[in-house]
Amino acid sequence: MRRLICLLTIIFAVISCSRKNSDDLVKQKMDRVENGLVEFTSPRDLFQVGSVKSEDFRKLADRMKHYHVPGVSVAVIKDFALDWAKPYGILKTGGDRLVATDSYFEAASTSKLVTAAIVLHYVQKGILSL
Repeated sequence: MRRLICLLTIIFAVISCSRKNSDDLVKQKMDRVENGLVEFTSPRDLFQVGSVKSEDFRKLADRMKHYHVPGVSVAVIKDFALDWAKPYGILKTGGDRLVATDSYFEAASTSKLVTAAIVLHYVQKGILSL
């Protein structure tokens, strides 16, 4: 019986430690999104390692103010599953309803920029041709 109690204690300790490490990792990832935004200058810069200096980083809250964005919801996908999600701000300027992780937003033309950057990357590699 003592061995069983010791074994269960060890298992619970390992589980709680791994959960804490996992939570810390998620907090680090959130911090990178909240405090590590970089201005997009060209498609080439997206694929160059070391092209960003520490003074180039911007805070999400500052960027939201700069671009007059009242609220966003960030969702990060890893290995085809939701890694984490977090809401920021309010749904509508002048309103008081907070953004939630399940709030709906219009994507508008943002996907065009991402698609163009990806296509130009493959053009540069010679896989696609314009």
